[in-house]
Amino acid sequence: MDFQFDVTADGRRLNVLNVIDDNCCLCLAIRMGSRCKAKDVVAVLDMADSKS
Repeated sequence: MDFQFDVTADGRRLNVLNVIDDNCCLCLAIRMGSRCKAKDVVAVLDMADSKS
């Protein structure tokens, strides 16, 4: 799991959550948005777990 942060050209904040399986280098989920709260992270992890 990795978080990346950036700012768009017009000054808006952009958050990216990447969930990657380190054993096979497979990306299980990517979530982008202006906010990433704990409940969002839990939802993404639950979704990634249900697909694997």
